[in-house]
Amino acid sequence: MKLIPVTVAVDPMRKNEAIAMCIDTLQVKSRDDRYYAARTLVDLDPTRDDGVPFLIECLNRPGGYAAAVPHILGDLGPVAKVSVPALKELLKHKDSDVRAAAGGALGRISPESCKEAIPVLRRILPDPNWRSNAAQGLAHFGALAQEAIPDLQKCVKELDATPLGDGSKERDKARRHRELDRASLLFALARIDQRSREWVPQLERLLRDPAWVVRSHVLYTLRTIGPQARATTSSIVKTIKEERNHHRFIVALGCRALEQIDPPADQVVPLLNELLSDSNYRVHEAAEKALAKIRR
Repeated sequence: MKLIPVTVAVDPMRKNEAIAMCIDTLQVKSRDDRYYAARTLVDLDPTRDDGVPFLIECLNRPGGYAAAVPHILGDLGPVAKVSVPALKELLKHKDSDVRAAAGGALGRISPESCKEAIPVLRRILPDPNWRSNAAQGLAHFGALAQEAIPDLQKCVKELDATPLGDGSKERDKARRHRELDRASLLFALARIDQRSREWVPQLERLLRDPAWVVRSHVLYTLRTIGPQARATTSSIVKTIKEERNHHRFIVALGCRALEQIDPPADQVVPLLNELLSDSNYRVHEAAEKALAKIRR
């Protein structure tokens, strides 16, 4: 396969060219090439279902596909409705990560599958290895997963009792894992109980976490909460300023969070105006969309 150049895949002006290359590649014999094309096609245009039949085939393919493919199908949402029976079968899989991935995908594709998926995800929550996956899966069901709130709250309380190891590297790794779990659990609680602001202060504190992966996860969660998280505006602005010379994708995430939080214009417009001239098109695009909403 002639790999799709990164410049093609991320340049909006060449998006149609990249989509055509993906569709052509879905017709070749190589399974690896077809998988790469189907995955890239979803990133480029999540309204197309060209790759769904092949992705469903991959669900029973060895080599980690059963855990990876549900996430791709989930990105398609209802467009991948035809995959629901296969994903329901994966809820019986022997591996927790596969069951969690299938449950989360069902929440995004077919929320009415909650009766089958939510009990499976709740049973995975106590497992520290896959707790984050299960929490994110429950989050996709939103208010339909009310029964999981006590389980999620219990997990949050238990995190502070998690041992952090002896050596400094071990402690840092354990702390990062713990705070990622916390962010995922708070994300689920915020999505399920959208009227509550209870989780916002804890999320705001996590914006100061030294691990960029934790900070990015928190920004995504605050974006999901929307106006209920307006009190975090100054912390998001500070994070964006600190990340401008480090993690540009976090800057873009911060702009998207501000767009959904919809804070007072005077608190964010000067910064967003500066970001309009950013050389990174994702940052520029996110700032432009945030300004369009906040100024209206």
